[in-house]
Amino acid sequence: MIMRRAVKKSRVKIISVFVFTALTLVIAPALAVDTGLNYATALGLGTTDIRQTILTIVQVALAFLGVLAILIVLYGGFVWMTAGGEENKIQRAKDILRNGIIGLVIILTSYAIVTFVFNSILSGVFGPPAGSQCTIPSSQTDGAGCNIRFCEDTDGDGDPTTGLWGSFSPIPGGCTNSLTLVSFSPTDGAPICELVQARFSANVNPSTVDQSDITVECLQAQGGGACATQFPTGSLANNPPGSPLLEWIPDAEFEPGATYQVTFNGFSGQGGEQLPLALPTRQRSFTIGTVGDPTPPTVLSFAPQGTNVCTLAPVQAIFSETMRASTLYDQNNLSVSEAAFGTPYSGTFSHVVSSSGGVPFNTLSAGPSENYLDFTEYQPTLIAGDINDDSTGLQDACRNHLDGNANTASDGSTTDDFSWTYTTSDDAECTPEITSISPDPGYYDGGPITVAGNDFTIAGELIFNNTVYTANNCFDVNNLPNAACIDLGNWTSNQITLNSLPAGEGISNGAISGDVKIFLPLQVSESYTYNVASPHTDTIGSSHLVDGTPAGGVGQFITLSGSQYGTASGLVQFSSLDGTQTWNADLPCSAGWSANEIIAAVPSGVPQNDLTDSDPTNDYYVVRVIDSVGNYSNVTPFIVDDIASSVGLCGITPASGQVGDTVQLDGRGFGSYDSASDAILFGGVSAFV
Repeated sequence: MIMRRAVKKSRVKIISVFVFTALTLVIAPALAVDTGLNYATALGLGTTDIRQTILTIVQVALAFLGVLAILIVLYGGFVWMTAGGEENKIQRAKDILRNGIIGLVIILTSYAIVTFVFNSILSGVFGPPAGSQCTIPSSQTDGAGCNIRFCEDTDGDGDPTTGLWGSFSPIPGGCTNSLTLVSFSPTDGAPICELVQARFSANVNPSTVDQSDITVECLQAQGGGACATQFPTGSLANNPPGSPLLEWIPDAEFEPGATYQVTFNGFSGQGGEQLPLALPTRQRSFTIGTVGDPTPPTVLSFAPQGTNVCTLAPVQAIFSETMRASTLYDQNNLSVSEAAFGTPYSGTFSHVVSSSGGVPFNTLSAGPSENYLDFTEYQPTLIAGDINDDSTGLQDACRNHLDGNANTASDGSTTDDFSWTYTTSDDAECTPEITSISPDPGYYDGGPITVAGNDFTIAGELIFNNTVYTANNCFDVNNLPNAACIDLGNWTSNQITLNSLPAGEGISNGAISGDVKIFLPLQVSESYTYNVASPHTDTIGSSHLVDGTPAGGVGQFITLSGSQYGTASGLVQFSSLDGTQTWNADLPCSAGWSANEIIAAVPSGVPQNDLTDSDPTNDYYVVRVIDSVGNYSNVTPFIVDDIASSVGLCGITPASGQVGDTVQLDGRGFGSYDSASDAILFGGVSAFV
């Protein structure tokens, strides 16, 4: 009897320890998981959040199942302790205990997986909440790559990384995984026979493209009158399918001298990339010329040439005008063979279309998929095609076929095919290399920039920060990013001369300090770190958005967030899109200018934008910063409408605190406090006044 009681007590102790441990493992984590929302509670903010709701439901469900499993274990222990030494009851108790323990292990494992996944998502996608301590780097995009936030210098020590995280704002250039517009034609003054074509930052998914994905609107006829056809018709295609190109072939020529606006909508990239929300990033306008283009395109320059050519050198040609980009991508329009025997090159070519000298779609680059033979003469041939068949041969944007013999007539293949020769070495290393960029640092308005190095060939893509192409996005005479960055002839094998730094386009909306690379077909240089010292605006915070663009009325406070503004006040300037009109914004706050943030107000006298009129230059303004020593920033779109708050907030002192602390709000337009109609909200929670 004593032995049986000892065994029974032992069973009780073992089961009690197990149950206590299980309860701790099930319940404690449910109380300890940190979603980041507890910070909101500490600040007196609301905590209703779909992430928290989902996590709570999962926690409760798993905790409930865990309690059931523990009850099963308890029941098994009870059966064992009351078995009275009967083997069948003991076996039944063991089976119950085993099943309960297995269930409990599964539940605990599930809970661990759920906790890991939620913590990873919350920290990796959403990051620490606004108002929490900053980390390095001092900027962060959300998981979708569509919004960005920055560390704010809340403690006034000049170092934003010691401050607190600000709130997310939309990235002006679109999401980091956006399908951004890289090149477009026609441009102003183009022949009336040109087609519309666009190159995007990623390959387009052809299954997502339909005729509704482009809107071509004639805004005004030559001289300002109404257009004969407001919405011309045509056919849209991703040509060739799966490429980064879209082309729209109009059913009739454009009206001479008319102004058109093209808007892209709806389609996506093969990797799921989406078009940005903001209209300025996916909309282009142009004033067409007054005549057609009967002159066929010719070849201005070509490469490689001579002897000692790298066995992986790309085949390149620059044409005399804007080409039909889809024909530059067509594998059938370039052939390469051994000059002596006519044996075709055994590999394939990866085609890339780029711009040279500010002319869109005038350059073909084709990278070989495998090495040429050593010490062999090769002959590339550009194919003119059948002049009666627009599905063949190289063509300009008016679909004139290549004039290879430069006799001003399109004779078709083989008369107008263009050939040359080059001889290879045994060297397969010709990856482009950047050795220096000067001056360093550079400025948007600082004049020419020289990039030196090796194996640049005759054309390629010089890209800042992985998304800012050097195209027609450098400063013009009005310090607006509308001019060509590289003039024709300023790209050579060992030197590239930029007119200035690109001040627009890309995710960063203009070059910023960081990586610079040269891209050739199937080759890319190592990154070269370069410093950009111009003031740079990342986002503009305002009261509301219109078509994804910050907007507000006269007097509306706006917050420019960026870098390198300097500590001394300069100018915040609103400019018309053609640069002919400018207005200096008000700086209403005594401490509203810092190195990375400026509080300004929409200036009086600036007319409202009108998105419905026939003038595309009146769709929005651009806002730029001119620092105290006269350096210009990039520009950011802003729409002036009739919606403006009469209240403007300059700052809160202190910048952070605990629930119940007294804070002071500085600004203008507060008026006298009326408890019946006025309120101060912190995250939707009313504060005591």
